[in-house]
Amino acid sequence: MMKVKCVICDSVVNLDSKSKEAKRLRNHPIRTFMCDDCKARLDKPKD
Repeated sequence: MMKVKCVICDSVVNLDSKSKEAKRLRNHPIRTFMCDDCKARLDKPKD
């Protein structure tokens, strides 16, 4: 398991260390992680 912190809400999420996203974060440390709630909030268009 790999612990990562969301950039926006600072919540800690456990990722499977063999997942594609965990591999990207390990190989490219400059990449940032956003939790699913924050991604959904940003994908929703404003009115």
